[in-house]
Amino acid sequence: MKYMIDANVISHVVHRDVGYENIAARIAEVGLKNLNMSTLVAAELYVYTKSKKHPRLKRAAMSAMIEAVKIHTFSKKSALTAGALQASQQSKGKELPKPDFMIAGHAKQLGFVMVTDNVKDFKDAEGLTVENWRKPLA
Repeated sequence: MKYMIDANVISHVVHRDVGYENIAARIAEVGLKNLNMSTLVAAELYVYTKSKKHPRLKRAAMSAMIEAVKIHTFSKKSALTAGALQASQQSKGKELPKPDFMIAGHAKQLGFVMVTDNVKDFKDAEGLTVENWRKPLA
């Protein structure tokens, strides 16, 4: 199985936030080769690596995590899938947040499971499996 990781997953590991051990265990279980990232998520994380307000060692750790994961380009197919997801939600009087609807569309288009600590912003994306690795497995 392939997984699309959200920015907050990487952030929790780098900052050793509560639950980072669960994320690290899941990464070890599925293997780095099965972790993927959208260019949209990479852009979010690169902001952190370029910001001088964060400690140099944390920026380096963030950069190392980004480099360890395969990054997929947000393509025309991804855009079409994301647009369809958002239009479907709008027809129900709802909306997925930006850029999360684009990340959800990218994961769905590639057939990946979305891994995020922000489940509420992805749960309404039809046809997308969402997992929160920060919480222990039941």
